Amino acid sequence: MTFKPQPASNFPAVSLKTGTFTTGWQQWFAQFSNPPAGISGVTVAPSPFRFVSSGSGYVSVSGGTVSSIVLTRGQVSTPVGFTSGLVPVVNNDAVSVTYSGAPTINFIPN
Repeated sequence: MTFKPQPASNFPAVSLKTGTFTTGWQQWFAQFSNPPAGISGVTVAPSPFRFVSSGSGYVSVSGGTVSSIVLTRGQVSTPVGFTSGLVPVVNNDAVSVTYSGAPTINFIPN
Protein backbone atom coordinates (compact mmCIF):
# COMPACT_ATOMS: atom_id res chain seq x y z
CA MET A 1 0.00 0.00 0.00
CA THR A 2 1.30 3.43 -0.90
CA PHE A 3 0.65 6.27 1.51
CA LYS A 4 0.37 9.94 0.67
CA PRO A 5 3.19 11.98 2.19
CA GLN A 6 2.39 13.91 5.33
CA PRO A 7 1.92 17.64 4.70
CA ALA A 8 4.91 19.79 5.62
CA SER A 9 5.23 20.53 9.34
CA ASN A 10 4.76 24.25 8.67
CA PHE A 11 1.53 23.61 6.71
CA PRO A 12 -1.42 24.58 8.96
CA ALA A 13 -3.57 21.65 10.05
CA VAL A 14 -6.59 23.80 10.89
CA SER A 15 -7.94 26.76 8.99
CA LEU A 16 -8.18 29.81 11.23
CA LYS A 17 -11.02 31.06 9.06
CA THR A 18 -13.27 27.96 9.23
CA GLY A 19 -11.91 26.03 12.22
CA THR A 20 -11.78 22.82 10.16
CA PHE A 21 -8.88 20.71 8.91
CA THR A 22 -7.25 22.09 5.79
CA THR A 23 -7.63 20.09 2.56
CA GLY A 24 -4.06 18.73 2.61
CA TRP A 25 -4.52 17.31 6.11
CA GLN A 26 -8.03 16.00 5.34
CA GLN A 27 -6.65 14.04 2.40
CA TRP A 28 -3.74 12.72 4.45
CA PHE A 29 -5.96 11.54 7.33
CA ALA A 30 -8.55 10.05 4.92
CA GLN A 31 -6.11 7.42 3.70
CA PHE A 32 -6.14 5.78 7.14
CA SER A 33 -9.90 5.34 7.42
CA ASN A 34 -11.79 2.42 5.99
CA PRO A 35 -15.23 2.72 4.49
CA PRO A 36 -17.89 1.20 6.75
CA ALA A 37 -19.01 -2.33 6.02
CA GLY A 38 -22.33 -2.64 4.26
CA ILE A 39 -25.68 -3.44 5.80
CA SER A 40 -26.54 -7.14 5.55
CA GLY A 41 -30.06 -8.37 5.11
CA VAL A 42 -31.00 -11.26 7.39
CA THR A 43 -33.18 -14.13 6.17
CA VAL A 44 -35.94 -14.43 8.74
CA ALA A 45 -36.86 -17.99 9.80
CA PRO A 46 -40.11 -18.97 11.56
CA SER A 47 -40.98 -17.27 14.84
CA PRO A 48 -39.39 -17.07 17.31
CA PHE A 49 -36.38 -16.15 15.17
CA ARG A 50 -32.91 -15.97 16.74
CA PHE A 51 -30.03 -14.01 15.17
CA VAL A 52 -26.49 -14.44 16.56
CA SER A 53 -24.15 -11.52 15.88
CA SER A 54 -20.76 -12.17 14.29
CA GLY A 55 -19.39 -8.83 15.49
CA SER A 56 -20.32 -5.51 17.01
CA GLY A 57 -23.00 -3.36 15.44
CA TYR A 58 -26.77 -3.09 15.44
CA VAL A 59 -29.64 -5.39 14.58
CA SER A 60 -32.41 -3.44 12.89
CA VAL A 61 -35.96 -4.78 13.25
CA SER A 62 -38.73 -3.06 11.29
CA GLY A 63 -42.15 -3.79 9.87
CA GLY A 64 -44.12 -6.96 10.32
CA THR A 65 -46.10 -7.71 13.46
CA VAL A 66 -43.58 -8.15 16.26
CA SER A 67 -44.62 -8.98 19.82
CA SER A 68 -41.18 -9.09 21.48
CA ILE A 69 -37.46 -8.61 20.98
CA VAL A 70 -35.07 -10.15 23.51
CA LEU A 71 -31.31 -9.57 23.72
CA THR A 72 -29.18 -12.40 25.15
CA ARG A 73 -25.57 -11.75 26.17
CA GLY A 74 -23.84 -14.73 27.68
CA GLN A 75 -26.34 -16.39 30.03
CA VAL A 76 -28.43 -13.25 30.60
CA SER A 77 -31.52 -12.41 28.54
CA THR A 78 -33.51 -9.19 28.70
CA PRO A 79 -36.43 -7.77 26.73
CA VAL A 80 -35.37 -4.62 24.89
CA GLY A 81 -38.66 -2.82 25.59
CA PHE A 82 -39.68 -2.08 22.00
CA THR A 83 -40.87 -4.02 18.95
CA SER A 84 -39.16 -2.03 16.21
CA GLY A 85 -35.79 -0.30 16.16
CA LEU A 86 -32.06 -0.82 16.59
CA VAL A 87 -30.61 -3.31 19.06
CA PRO A 88 -26.89 -2.71 19.82
CA VAL A 89 -24.92 -5.98 19.82
CA VAL A 90 -21.39 -7.30 20.27
CA ASN A 91 -19.86 -10.55 19.04
CA ASN A 92 -21.97 -13.62 19.94
CA ASP A 93 -24.95 -11.65 21.26
CA ALA A 94 -28.29 -13.16 20.26
CA VAL A 95 -31.41 -11.22 19.35
CA SER A 96 -34.64 -13.22 19.45
CA VAL A 97 -37.68 -11.84 17.65
CA THR A 98 -41.17 -13.23 18.22
CA TYR A 99 -43.66 -12.27 15.53
CA SER A 100 -46.93 -13.16 13.81
CA GLY A 101 -46.06 -11.20 10.65
CA ALA A 102 -42.43 -11.44 9.51
CA PRO A 103 -40.38 -8.26 10.06
CA THR A 104 -37.43 -7.01 8.04
CA ILE A 105 -34.18 -7.65 9.92
CA ASN A 106 -30.78 -6.23 8.98
CA PHE A 107 -27.34 -6.36 10.59
CA ILE A 108 -25.46 -3.05 10.58
CA PRO A 109 -21.79 -3.58 11.53
CA ASN A 110 -19.79 -0.87 13.28
